[in-house]
Amino acid sequence: MLIGLLLTFGIALAFSLTGYQFYFRLVGHLSSQVNNQNAEGLPGEPPKFLVGNMLEVYQSPNQLSAYHRFHEQFGEIVQIFWMWRLQVSTASYQMAQHILVSDQRKYKKYPPNSILKKLYGSSILTNEGEAWQRQRLLMQQVFSKKKIGNFHDIFISHSEKLVSKWSAQFDLLNEPVTINIYPDLLNVFLDIIGHAVIDHQFGALEGKTDDVLKHVNYLLSQSTKPQHQFTSWWKYVPIPSNLRLFQAFTVVDDFIHSLIHERREKLQQSEADAFNILDLLLTTTELSEGRKIQLTDQEVRDNLLAII
Repeated sequence: MLIGLLLTFGIALAFSLTGYQFYFRLVGHLSSQVNNQNAEGLPGEPPKFLVGNMLEVYQSPNQLSAYHRFHEQFGEIVQIFWMWRLQVSTASYQMAQHILVSDQRKYKKYPPNSILKKLYGSSILTNEGEAWQRQRLLMQQVFSKKKIGNFHDIFISHSEKLVSKWSAQFDLLNEPVTINIYPDLLNVFLDIIGHAVIDHQFGALEGKTDDVLKHVNYLLSQSTKPQHQFTSWWKYVPIPSNLRLFQAFTVVDDFIHSLIHERREKLQQSEADAFNILDLLLTTTELSEGRKIQLTDQEVRDNLLAII
C-alpha cells in the first residue's frame, strides 16, 4: 500500500513539475513575441502558475482599478496574463489612436467571450473587415456633431438633477466629509443613456430598480467571470447562475426587440423626425449599388446594446 501511495505521489509530482515547466515556457515564449520600440520586453506583474495575473485583477475592487495599478507601477504599456493568454494594455492616447484608428487593419480584435458575443452580436464592437466598415460608416452618421447636439437638453437636465442632489446633501453637512461620487456619476450616465438612446427612464439616480437595467448589469457582471472568459460551454451547465443568465438574455432581448418593432412602425407611419439614438439607427442609410441600405432589426439590436 505504501509503495502504491509513493508511486501515486511520484506520478502527481512529475505531472505537476512538467505542467509548471510547460506553463512558464509558454508564458516566456508569448512574452518574447512582443517588444517595445527599443526591442525590449514589456514590463508587467510576474504571472503566477496557471492563473497568470488573474489574482491581482480579481482581488481589486474592479478590473479598471487593477489595470490602473499595473500602469502606475510599470508604465504606460504593460503585459498582463489571463492564465496563459497574453494581453497588452496601454494607457497612451497616441498608442490607442494608432491601434483603433490610424492603423487598425493590422490589429485584429480578439474574439469576445461567449457572453459578450451573444450580448453584442454582430455590432461595431465585434465585427471585422467589410462588415465593420459598413457599420462604422452608419455609426458616423448617427453620432455626427449635429445629431448629437440635439441631445444637449437631455444631458443638461440630468446633470442638473445630479447637482440638485449633491446640493441637498451638502446643505445637511456641518463639517467637511469625503464623498464617493462614482456611484452617482455612473447612475447619471445610465439615466442619460436610457433617455437619449431608447427614451427609457431608468431612474438610476433616484435609486429606482429598473428590471431591464438589473438584467443588463447581471449579464455584464457574468461576462467578467473566469468560467465564461475561458470556456464557451459553461453557460449551458444547469446551475442557478446560468438559469438566471438565460432569463436575463430573454428579458433584455424581448424588451429591445419590442422597442425596435414599435419605433420602426411609428417611423414608417409618419414623417416624424428621429427622436432618439434608436430612431437614428432605424432611419440611417447608406448607398450600395445605387440602393439605400438600412440596418436590419438584428443589427439595430446588437449596436443598441453595444451603445448602452
